Amino acid sequence: MSYIDGTSQAPASTDENYKTWIEKDKMIFSWINATSSESTLPYVVGATSAKVVWDVLARRYASLTPAHVMSLKRQLHHLKKGNLTMQEYLQQFKTLADKLAICGSPVILTLAVTYGWAIQQLDVKCAFLHGDLQETKMILKLCLLSLRNFATHSR
Repeated sequence: MSYIDGTSQAPASTDENYKTWIEKDKMIFSWINATSSESTLPYVVGATSAKVVWDVLARRYASLTPAHVMSLKRQLHHLKKGNLTMQEYLQQFKTLADKLAICGSPVILTLAVTYGWAIQQLDVKCAFLHGDLQETKMILKLCLLSLRNFATHSR
């Protein structure tokens, strides 16, 4: 965290630790870029350090106000494939999902509420410990059901 919050500053270029510091910063810089959605890349073009990238993304996505979260949910609700290619459509969905996740609003719950899906609470820990949960099958069924419902409602 010290590289992105500014507590670790680059030493002078004549310092023996300079090269190591730069290598670590570039590694973090690359990691942030590699794990960001494509839609964020234009905002960080020209960034020179991990901290700069982090600051740009934080400013871009840090709005956690209820109005912002509702706006994102509304955008997700009204998202239609229309004339978009599947890649463009999924990229828009992923961008909105990433923004909602950053705001602490899980997308699966947002979709469930939006489309009126039945939600059941399951104590996974107890079910798993008592042998009532076949984890892989349960997760796979939930994902398939969610995708089918989303595909049906997004047309």
